[in-house]
Formats: sequence, C-alpha cells, structure tokens
Amino acid sequence: EDLTNTWKNTLGFRPFRDTSVDGSYDFDLKQNKVTGEHTLTTNIKAAASQKVGAPFDLKGDFSRVVTEMRHTADDNEKTEDTWTAEAKAKFSKQLDFSVKYQKKDTVELHADPAKNTTSGSVNRNASWTGELTPFWSGSLSYDKTDTLVLDVKTIVETKYSLKTKLDFKAINLTLEPTYDITIKEDLVKPESSDIRDFKTRLAYKILSTRTIEAKFDHTYGRKTDSLLANIQRTDSTNANVAWKDPFPGWQLSFDAVRSATDTSGDDLAPDITSTFGVKADYKMDQLALSTSYKYDKKSLSDDSENFDAKAGWTAPKWDVSLTYTYNKTFSQVINEGYTISLTFKYNL
Repeated sequence: EDLTNTWKNTLGFRPFRDTSVDGSYDFDLKQNKVTGEHTLTTNIKAAASQKVGAPFDLKGDFSRVVTEMRHTADDNEKTEDTWTAEAKAKFSKQLDFSVKYQKKDTVELHADPAKNTTSGSVNRNASWTGELTPFWSGSLSYDKTDTLVLDVKTIVETKYSLKTKLDFKAINLTLEPTYDITIKEDLVKPESSDIRDFKTRLAYKILSTRTIEAKFDHTYGRKTDSLLANIQRTDSTNANVAWKDPFPGWQLSFDAVRSATDTSGDDLAPDITSTFGVKADYKMDQLALSTSYKYDKKSLSDDSENFDAKAGWTAPKWDVSLTYTYNKTFSQVINEGYTISLTFKYNL
C-alpha cells in the first residue's frame, strides 16, 4: 500500500507595470506502508524580472530541490540549488544581445558521513543575434562551463559558435553554415581537447506550382577531435516531390534520402544508407485510404522494405479502420512478416 501527499503553492506579485515577482513552494511525500520507507521531495522557486526602458530586460531566479530518503537502509538528503541571472538588451534587429550566469550546487548527506559528497557547475554565456539584411541573419555565442566535485574544479569546457543564414527567396535558395569550436580541459588527468565542427546546409525548392512541389536539400559536415586525431565526415541528401490531385481526391509524394558517415583512420568502409519511398493518400467524404512503400539500401547492414495500406471510414459517432503492414529484411536468411489490424472506435 502506497500513500502520497502533495501540497502546491504559487504566488505572483506585480508591484509595477514592468516589475514581476513570482514564487512557488511544493512538496510531495510518498510513504510505502509495507516497507515503511518515505520519500520527501520539496521544490522552492523564486524569480524576479525588471524591464529597464525599451532595450533592457533583467531577470533573476533561484530554485531549490530537496529529496530526502527516510527509514531506509541508507537515509540520505540531496539538495540541489540553482542560481540564475540573465540580462537582455535589444537595440535593433541588428543588435540583440544577452548574457547569462548560472551556478548549480548539489550536496548529498548520508547517514554514513563517509558517503557525503558535493558537486556543481558554473556557466557563463553571452550571445548576439541580428538580421543584417533582409536575406542575411547571423548569431555568435560564447559559453563556458566549469564542473566542480567536492568544491574542486575538475573540467573547464569552452564553446564558441558561429551561425549564419542566407535566404534568397527570389530564387528559392537557402544556405545555413555553422561552425562550432569546443575546448575541453580535464584538470584531473590532465589533458585537453579541441573539437571543431563545421556544417552547412543547402536547401533549394526546384519547382512550386498549385499542385506540384519539388524540394532538395543537402547537409555537409566535417568534425575533427584533437584527442582522437581523426576526421568524422557526414553527408545527407533529401529529395521530395509532392503532387496534389493527380486524380480527384488523391495526393502523392515521392522521397529519396541518402546519408553517409565515415571516420578517417578506422579501416572501415563508409556507412551509406539510401532510402526510396512513395506514399499515396485518398479522401472523399467519410472514406479515407492511404498506402506507402519504403526501401532501405544499406552498405554495412541488411537491406529492408516496408509496405502498408490502410482503409478507414468515419461516421458522426464512430469510425473504423483496417490496416495491413508488411516488413521484409534481406539477410542471409530472409526475414519477413505481416500484420493485419482492425480498429473500431465509438464516441458517446
């Protein structure tokens, strides 16, 4: 037999138009009547925000989560505190800034003092976003996190990120390159690593009419890690054609996807998967029909194909559907099977 007791409180205060203060206090007590064990969870939150003029927005909050295990073999109490301060300043579409500071502390106290431990982290973040031209936008960010164990700094991770987007609507072309640099210093081993990750996405709408739309996009990625001393390559290509009303009430779509990954120096062939699919839907009054077929061609594992067909009828008070699904895997021993399901639903 289990017994749960829950208590929730919230408070919101608006002393001025641009000032807000919020707080909450919750606790949840779970009691196991058989073993006698108790679990008490307490949540405390407090937040305040202030807008200063048009561009500045200040915010601070504090949260504490306390979890207590009582009447157990190892009675313990875990306290997690999080302090956050954030400031935003938006002067224009081109100048949008934010800075953030967050500190987390976790303290675990046990019946056996030898098991007591503390941990935490300190995060500093700064970012800029802006719309530079009607077709060009970008962002820059800096993020640094210190990890602490027993009040000793063990890991320092710093990340620099650059993102930009070029959207040429007149020719239906979009370019989205991103570049991330992550520097990680392990102060315990000690060792450091430098990870550089570059990705760019190209999207192009080949054709767009009242009934037909054809799209294409490709993502190119290269990632290097100084510790692994290798290059991780990723390439992904998607093509889609959607055709509305080739016949009255019908919609058709054709999809082709190719993804490839490869790591230099591992003596393994690239992992390439190509997927081809077609889907058809039909709807008229209460009748709905749909069917799809997908074939996966893989270089390092077995090929497979999937087919499904569904027919359904919808009435004001009830609806029914019949679904057939077929799966096949092309391995040394071919594995195939199908399922048929009938679903009926009645609405009172």
